[in-house]
Amino acid sequence: MQPQYIFDAVLARVRELQALQGAIPAVRGDGGSHGGPARVGNPGTEYIAEFARAGARVLIRKDSKGQPIPGVKTRKLQVFDLYFVEGVPYQEAIKTLHVKPGTVDRWFYEIKRLVGNELARCGLYPVSQYGRRTATWRTKQ
Repeated sequence: MQPQYIFDAVLARVRELQALQGAIPAVRGDGGSHGGPARVGNPGTEYIAEFARAGARVLIRKDSKGQPIPGVKTRKLQVFDLYFVEGVPYQEAIKTLHVKPGTVDRWFYEIKRLVGNELARCGLYPVSQYGRRTATWRTKQ
């Protein structure tokens, strides 16, 4: 399956879970000021946090050896965090990041491709298998 479709399916599930939590929260895996770390035992929050971490893994700036540079965000990661994770509306995200719409649209395609591959690799897709696959993985350890 194409990574863009994987990304869209997982994003739909993330939006569904965010709506169930009352609003679109900014759940971040780093425990930053936008909602804190995921609470253990809440599968919805864990799923959203895994989505955010998967995006950060592939979109973070890396040095010449391929190691992540702490504290440095690429523009694509900023777009991912703002629009896809935090749920900021499109026009507001463009204004906040000071980026032209055509550039953001191109980045959306690249983000969906890169993160979609990572989502499939880390087990967030297929969406219906997430809880079962995680439980199986935990019992094997």
